[in-house]
Amino acid sequence: MLFSKRLRLSLAQAEQILADAKKEEAFWTHNGIVIHNLHELERFLSNTTDALYAYHVNDDKNDFSVWVRDAIKDEILARQLKAARNRPRTAALIRKRVRALEHVIDGEREKIHALENDVFQRKKMIQEISLVAFVLLVFCIAIYFLYYFS
Repeated sequence: MLFSKRLRLSLAQAEQILADAKKEEAFWTHNGIVIHNLHELERFLSNTTDALYAYHVNDDKNDFSVWVRDAIKDEILARQLKAARNRPRTAALIRKRVRALEHVIDGEREKIHALENDVFQRKKMIQEISLVAFVLLVFCIAIYFLYYFS
């Protein structure tokens, strides 16, 4: 299964896949509902009828797979959806992919936060070291003046 492979996605890639498709690339269902992203597609599939699903997915076509590949730009999910032939399975695949992408985003944001915190701590340490060095310099100058001018 493609989802079990540990493919490394960047934060930007994961965010792009979960973002809304361009306005002109929104998915229009047969009953007029407009879908802009994977969250909306999963919600639609969880609440629609099997008959409406069958209009978009049958032996001749898989509109959801094509839309995910072309508009959402997620080749991995598109390949999975192409093989799915029922509404609950399709919704489950999308839900699983969304969770995986959100996990990538959360993990990358945690790494960024940890790096920012590390930079802050290092800056704070440099400031403290600089202060100590300054105090030592002033102390050395004071001793110099006391020694030579007394």
